[in-house]
Amino acid sequence: MELILSITSIVLSLASMALILFRRHTSRQGELQLIARQAVAAARSKAQDGLPLQRLALETALLLDLRDGKQDFSREQLWAAISAEVTK
Repeated sequence: MELILSITSIVLSLASMALILFRRHTSRQGELQLIARQAVAAARSKAQDGLPLQRLALETALLLDLRDGKQDFSREQLWAAISAEVTK
């Protein structure tokens, strides 16, 4: 009986850890999409001659990402999210 309880406890612990990791990943993806959406909107409103929209959005996204004092996403991740947002 103790063996069954131990196995059940281990399985439930592993399942809860997997759910926590999945939820964290999902929230980071949502945060990345939000930053990209805000950066593209800001870039479109401040479009300048000679400066590509995606480049301006990338610089804006880098600043948005640094709001909390640390960089959460790489330039490549931000560029990919911005490219996806521009092509929508």
